[in-house]
Amino acid sequence: MDKKNAVLVSYIYGQFQDDSPLGLMTISTILRQKYGIKSIITDLPGSSDNKSAEPAIKKFTDKIAADDAILFFGFSTICDTFPRSLSTAKELKRKYPSIPVVFGGPHASIVAQHIIEKYDFIDVVVIGEAELIIDSLIKSLLTRNPVKTPGLLFKKLSSTAQFAPLVPVSDFISIDYSTYNNPKNARLIIDAGRGCPYSCTFCATSEFFKRRFRMKNTNVLIADIKRLINENRITCFKLIHDMFTTSRKHVEEFCSKIIEEKINIKWRCSSRTDRIDKKLLESMYSAGCDEIIFGIETGSQRMQQEIGKNLDVNDALCKVKLACDIGYKVTVSYIIGFPSESRQDLIDTINSVLKLCQLQPGPENLSVGLLFPLPATPLLNQNYRDLAYDGFMHDAICGRDLTEWEREEISSDKSAFSVFYYLKNKDISRGTYKYLYWFLYYIPRFRRLFGFLHSLPGQDLGHLITEQAIKKEDKIFSYFNRYNALDSKRAFIKELSRLISNLSMPSRISNKFLSRLSHH
Repeated sequence: MDKKNAVLVSYIYGQFQDDSPLGLMTISTILRQKYGIKSIITDLPGSSDNKSAEPAIKKFTDKIAADDAILFFGFSTICDTFPRSLSTAKELKRKYPSIPVVFGGPHASIVAQHIIEKYDFIDVVVIGEAELIIDSLIKSLLTRNPVKTPGLLFKKLSSTAQFAPLVPVSDFISIDYSTYNNPKNARLIIDAGRGCPYSCTFCATSEFFKRRFRMKNTNVLIADIKRLINENRITCFKLIHDMFTTSRKHVEEFCSKIIEEKINIKWRCSSRTDRIDKKLLESMYSAGCDEIIFGIETGSQRMQQEIGKNLDVNDALCKVKLACDIGYKVTVSYIIGFPSESRQDLIDTINSVLKLCQLQPGPENLSVGLLFPLPATPLLNQNYRDLAYDGFMHDAICGRDLTEWEREEISSDKSAFSVFYYLKNKDISRGTYKYLYWFLYYIPRFRRLFGFLHSLPGQDLGHLITEQAIKKEDKIFSYFNRYNALDSKRAFIKELSRLISNLSMPSRISNKFLSRLSHH
């Protein structure tokens, strides 16, 4: 084999720099161990000054010394940074036209047929999990002879996109962590399993994993942890699984073995609030779990059913409090911007956030994001005609340094770039949502104040915040950028002062708050 190298480009860019590309690390390990192919995993290029990233992309591609030994350029993609993956691949193909470009990852898998037909610089799309089809991919690239097989879509071969077979848990490999070094990531990631058995209408996980829930064997998982402790001298881990606590029996077994074998580690995981209770939380905490992530998504009980999340809102808040009281560092996330969300639903969500602000101790991280209309989700499929674009780029997506080409692609193709769009709501304007997204970003940073204000009797603070948003809408500014911290915070203080002035409370108390705010 004369092709001995591969260049792998992750989805990581900017705000995602504390992440690690687990999929590419797996592929890189297989390439080296099975085929003797060395690979470099590198992150996407970006501009640090929020200007167009074109110079950064050119500098990135110029640094790659492409030669006859490179078998392919491989891109792992997610929806948030997909435009940057495309523009980087486009430039690589321009400079090195003979080297195949392979796209994979969650986003490319879902829009595979569309992008293979649209972009002449993409040669192959890997659809779904790659482990069981990588042999066919490598042989095809070496011989330049495409094959028809589920999971591979070649430009030069007329076929229909099909997902690759799901990988049995027994075939999960032990990752070589030397393939990717991220000094900003203080916790080492571990593939604890894949898939989610739930069917939230806004989530694409069920499409990618076909609602198949798989969990790595407890003994194998603990063996991985021990190996990584010995090899890396790291005792802090992220157990990567969409829903780690789905199987109570598995979690209890894992925690018991950690405690029994006196493995001194810290770890974090994700969970639904209805899949844990006090006993399980205490067991996990005793076994070293010190961080947990809950996605409540909406504080409206009606919307819980509407979006298929089906949590009991009151129970969810009780579980958050329980985890905080035990000692966990808790992250809680909400979403606003659902197309069927009513004004009351929105008020309920804001009040739910405010209730968490009252907790002492409370969640360490509390976020409210705008809805991502993800491709292939039931929510988007049912509301596709209401998909709209206004150029507003919120912080959770790659948008601060878009090139002109990337902007044109986004604005002209809602199928491939739906996350940069929004779904129209007949009752709530886009301007109201943008205002609330901005305002709610600051609430956790003033949580004690908002916790107190929410506790005042006879007032619906969520209603007052919503009414203020409806009146002001996007007259503050149309593009919220939290990195423009000074101007943004000044505007927030002004709006918060306006809110306090409209509250029914003794003037001496409101004047005290207003005086303090004026010094921020």
